[in-house]
Amino acid sequence: MISYRLITHTKTRTLAYISEMCRILGKSRLEKIKVKKKLELFTLNNIDYINQYYRKVGRAVGLILPNTRSAERYIQLAVNMRIINQSNNYLELAKRGKVIQRIINGMKKDNPFKLSWQEIFLYLKYLLLSDSIYFYTLLNLLPRYNSLVQISMNFRASVISMIKELYQITYEDILRNILLDIESWRHEKKYIESIVPPRLYWLYDLKLVELYMKRGRLKYKLKETYKELINGIKKLDVINIDKFIENNYVSLFYKSYISEFSFSRSPLYFRELTENEKRKIIKPLIDRELKNADILPSSVRGIIFSIFAENVSIHLLNKGIICEIKDFRDSIKKLAEYGEYYLYWDSSVNDGIIRKV
Repeated sequence: MISYRLITHTKTRTLAYISEMCRILGKSRLEKIKVKKKLELFTLNNIDYINQYYRKVGRAVGLILPNTRSAERYIQLAVNMRIINQSNNYLELAKRGKVIQRIINGMKKDNPFKLSWQEIFLYLKYLLLSDSIYFYTLLNLLPRYNSLVQISMNFRASVISMIKELYQITYEDILRNILLDIESWRHEKKYIESIVPPRLYWLYDLKLVELYMKRGRLKYKLKETYKELINGIKKLDVINIDKFIENNYVSLFYKSYISEFSFSRSPLYFRELTENEKRKIIKPLIDRELKNADILPSSVRGIIFSIFAENVSIHLLNKGIICEIKDFRDSIKKLAEYGEYYLYWDSSVNDGIIRKV
């Protein structure tokens, strides 16, 4: 089934703020006001880095500043992306946030607003999963134009056209409801301003486009990463984006970003290895996780699969091994035949727990 649209504000344009949120929260449950204050301080302490990061773009837009609602907007974005959970006035990391926090923990960067390849790996995946309609429409529009203005003028018609085409194939109620909503927009410019600009800036964070100002207008150039990415995703993949991501995402990311990052030029594909080779790779990772990672309460001792699998995918990619989530899950199930581990799977939440037999 097609994923949800993200509800966004025009000034939520910098994904690094979400990483900082994850770093601030860590393993804690904090009052929202404390998180806001820390995010504001993060901006004030890194003004030089902000100016450096956006030097070609001109004035940075969407900074978190005191006496504004800017922090609240980013917090809401993180909640909508299922990275942070909010209960009353308290915040804590959701599963996706825990993955990000673990990846960035102790990471050193020359600029805190410049995402690492591991962060790009996660944010691109989460945006495809959470924002498939708008995000894919924008990706498809990019080659036809070269400026924010042109994209904005054509976005609504393009997204309506895509949804109609997908609805003719699936007859999904959620597609029909989204279509009716977009067709009912009375103030198109207001809606478009909250959709297109932040996503174009996210593409800059994700190293898919270069942004620059020319005669007062924001323009962009496509990077090689974009060209590989768009060739790897078809319109019909949007309908079953969850399955597409499970089966193909790591390979897609590798092929898209090999020109940007120093990945192995001759990777191993996990699904092509023998069962014994897979076991030799996976078993030490599970054993280490059971000893060192956050363990659930004693009544349900084990490892949360979704969090662990994301980290394993990144860890193995860094070692030149392409391991899709589905392949990893299938391999865990296979280990049960050795009588060592068991994967309890709850299909209602599409997640499970790895336990030692």
